[in-house]
Amino acid sequence: MPLSNLENFKTIFNAISDGISIIDPDGNHIAVNEAMTKITGFSHEEIYASRPPHCYWPEEELDNISAAFDKTLDGASVDFELLFKKKDGTRFPVSVYPSEIKSDDGDTKYFVATIKDLTEHKKQQQLLNETQFNYQVLLENTTELVCRHTLDGTFLFVSANVQDLLGYSPDELIGKNPYLYHHPDDVERIKRESHEIAMQNDKPPRIIYRFRKKDGTYLWLDTITHPLASSDGEVEQLVTVSRDVTDTKELEFELKRNLSDLKRSNEELENFAYVASHDLKEPLRMISGFSRLLGKKYADSLDDVANQYIQIIDDGAKRLEILISNLLSYSRTNSKEFVFEPTELSGVIQEALEANRQLLDENDAVVNVGQLPVLNLEPVQIKRVFANLIQNAVKYRSEAKPRIDISSKKFKDHHVISVRDNGVGIQPKDFERVFQIFKRSVPLEDQNGVGIGLAICKKIVEKHQGQIWIEQNEDQGVTFNILIPDKI
Repeated sequence: MPLSNLENFKTIFNAISDGISIIDPDGNHIAVNEAMTKITGFSHEEIYASRPPHCYWPEEELDNISAAFDKTLDGASVDFELLFKKKDGTRFPVSVYPSEIKSDDGDTKYFVATIKDLTEHKKQQQLLNETQFNYQVLLENTTELVCRHTLDGTFLFVSANVQDLLGYSPDELIGKNPYLYHHPDDVERIKRESHEIAMQNDKPPRIIYRFRKKDGTYLWLDTITHPLASSDGEVEQLVTVSRDVTDTKELEFELKRNLSDLKRSNEELENFAYVASHDLKEPLRMISGFSRLLGKKYADSLDDVANQYIQIIDDGAKRLEILISNLLSYSRTNSKEFVFEPTELSGVIQEALEANRQLLDENDAVVNVGQLPVLNLEPVQIKRVFANLIQNAVKYRSEAKPRIDISSKKFKDHHVISVRDNGVGIQPKDFERVFQIFKRSVPLEDQNGVGIGLAICKKIVEKHQGQIWIEQNEDQGVTFNILIPDKI
């Protein structure tokens, strides 16, 4: 062979990524390429110096290697999977493709073995097997329905649990278009909001729709559609994962019906409260008016007891009129739609103080207002809350000069506004009771309140998605705490 050709052969021989060994009939290595040394870890010299069994043949694999060479001598032309040994003793899988080079007279002159290291291939194969196993376990044990579709929706694969969920076997659906089983009212929405969006390879869309079961009834499916893209990014198929949400939808419908019934009931109750309060005021005015006329015209003719009775009648009529007016106010608060806007709470407090200015001045009350936040509020309604609390702090005063402290504390996602007083206080057992309509903590003979003010306050705070509660002060009086979310 010319020298140049020999050099070319060596270059190509050593450039091949698979290991190549050329062995004579006695088992001596005639040539070994660079890849063979990298695969085994042995040098050329170590490989050339070795005799059968060669240095890279594990003892436990000698019978299999011998059998492979026998088959090669018999004319077999196949790959053999064997174990080889690295210089550090590590065993690793290889694929060996042996072939013969014969002389002109037909005798075997050399064996050429091409060796491919299968270590990485085996790892990938094991990973693939594990993935397939996990996938199969998932499909067999999940309660969700997993399907694969063509771009027009046709079923290509349907998980076995479809039998339990819909009554169909997978074979009954494969090859069919799912739109045939969707509720007619949902088909266009599914195409528009699910498949079309999924094919744009955007965020997997989610949609809830009705699917006809084999028995003809419908159930509700909550479905996420995932695109399957090719290597060039083009969407080729769709995968849907669906779960049965029929029970949830039925509860949702029941809740809507209940809310509708509740709304209608509240409207009827509010209408009744309005009509009742309006119609009751007229006879009350008559009672109050005629009792005053009776007292004025016949005061000199009646004794002190009779005049006292007339006064009691007049006071009772006035009190009942206040009760009716407050009941109407409570009803309107419950039905009124609140419009929230960023509001400086300090301004609201000042307006509430001005509304009670005469009461505060008459009782020489001291009011301290700390730094207050800007919150999303319904200004008019929240003013009623603080005006009521300020009024109560003075009306239910102790012997000491009334003192009111208004402060704010910031938390992660809300503020707590506190109104602290030094009044007669409220018994802890009544902390929740006083927020109920017509429930009071003070004795009944105390005519300063009618038991609706705090109920209205609670309703207003709740419509701000907040809370109101009472804490006992260590010294005297109570503190009303109002929690208002930063975002409503």
